[in-house]
Amino acid sequence: MTKAGEIGGRERLRLATDPQHQEMHHHPVMACLLAPSVTLAQIETASAVSLGAAKEIERARAASGEWADFSLSAYLQRLHHGLPAHLQTQHAPPVALPTDRYGALGGLYVIHGSAFGATLIANKIRAHLDIDPAPYFPAIDKTIWRRLVATLNAMTEEEADAAVRGASQAFLLFKRIADRQTLHHALPVAPFEALHQPQPVDAAINASGAIAAP
Repeated sequence: MTKAGEIGGRERLRLATDPQHQEMHHHPVMACLLAPSVTLAQIETASAVSLGAAKEIERARAASGEWADFSLSAYLQRLHHGLPAHLQTQHAPPVALPTDRYGALGGLYVIHGSAFGATLIANKIRAHLDIDPAPYFPAIDKTIWRRLVATLNAMTEEEADAAVRGASQAFLLFKRIADRQTLHHALPVAPFEALHQPQPVDAAINASGAIAAP
């Protein structure tokens, strides 16, 4: 087996899933978070999408029997604490998440990365609403993120292929949950041109939704 290549396993995942990440970044459920008109209901909806995806990805991790150090249990507890009860019990759409060792790691990469990106969104929200957005976008320890990146960069080609599949399925899960929320809440869909206007925080968020690893 050979190493994942000169660019590193983490960068390989970032590049491979960039189209899916961009699609989610501009999804109506997520794009509204950067608008001055953002509401508490929209924040709760976006947080519920993250909760639904993280639940399923943590189940896949547990089924793999691997990566206890990257468990999402604490993250899920903080999301539960911040959300109203009726948003905590949604059923995720059927998406086959891989439970092999590196497929599960790819899914974890998406959630850990999106949690880092969400801290930038939370800072933006503070400028528009008189609320503390932290309960809706709980942070993940930077030490854990660094260890995850180191693990990704140590992958072989074969392991990286499996991780890409896991990350891709995780993004698909995110999208299907967000699509369901869009239909349920009748969220407006902005024109394509408006969605693709540069946002102030875009440059700081990498293609996993994560702040560049410190």
